[in-house]
Amino acid sequence: MWLCFTSAVGEGEELISPCLPPGFKSEWQHGEIVYKIKGQKAGEPLYESCSNKVAKMLYKKVHKAEEVKDLDFYTFSYYYDRAAEVGLIDKGKGGSLTVGDFEIAAKYVCKTMEISPGNSPFLCMDLTYITFLLQELGFPKSQVFKLARKIDNVETSWALGATFHYIDSLNRLQY
Repeated sequence: MWLCFTSAVGEGEELISPCLPPGFKSEWQHGEIVYKIKGQKAGEPLYESCSNKVAKMLYKKVHKAEEVKDLDFYTFSYYYDRAAEVGLIDKGKGGSLTVGDFEIAAKYVCKTMEISPGNSPFLCMDLTYITFLLQELGFPKSQVFKLARKIDNVETSWALGATFHYIDSLNRLQY
């Protein structure tokens, strides 16, 4: 997601993102490089700025799978954590939601961050990215996802969940 920054990456360089709230400043260290990161200028709508950047970043880089709109999908990990953080699902039990629910949450969180960054300055970016990635993959806004942290009491990742469901659906077709 670091592609949502607009400056060149390098030691001591300032990285500006249209997905971070105005006035946000921080440092992030990766390896031995310390990056200075900051949010966009005040006055620009955060969701619109962020969604434009994310859309450009994903355009023609994600393979759209038309068949996904007809399948049931489980999502895990990153999707689960972000949905739970904004109250779309119960943190302990999981739940179901649509791509459109992620979009509504992204718009709300980004708008709120224009006034007060809160404790999760990357949440606007994360929710906007999730919304656009799912749409680029071919999921309509009405697509329902089941979000879970575990299968049979074993914690999973999103890739495993997609694979698990796909293999399960293939097995059902063979019988």
